Amino acid sequence: MYQRWWWCVVVAVVAVAVVAVVAVVAVVAVVAVVAVVAVVAVVAVVAVAVVAVAVAVVAVVAMVAVAVVAVVAVVAVAVVAVVAVVAVAVVAVVAVAAVAVVAVVAVVGGVVVVGDWGGTTKHSHCYPSFLADGARTSGLTTACGSHTLAV
Repeated sequence: MYQRWWWCVVVAVVAVAVVAVVAVVAVVAVVAVVAVVAVVAVVAVVAVAVVAVAVAVVAVVAMVAVAVVAVVAVVAVAVVAVVAVVAVAVVAVVAVAAVAVVAVVAVVGGVVVVGDWGGTTKHSHCYPSFLADGARTSGLTTACGSHTLAV
């Protein structure tokens, strides 16, 4: 009888030890699963944050690009407007200068006639000499004279 009792104690101790080991293994497994789930959750939160930052960066870059394009467009329109105004002004100045030059050449060359527009008028003039083919000479020689023009 004594030996049977001893074996019951050994079996009970071994059974308690096995249950304790299984319980420890189960607790460790649950803790490991919870830790893995926590790590996965943290990684997911970090991934969402990274995506949010990337979207924000893309939005900022897009806004900056749109702003740059808008500024370039405004500057380009302003430059074209300024160039157009300057071009019109230059054309106007050149036109006025051309009219003035034609008027001076006409007066100096004896083309402009002032007088009685109903008949004839006496007209005197001095102008640079011209060669037979119409080319202007050096301008140092002049021809002066007077004649009557029918107007």
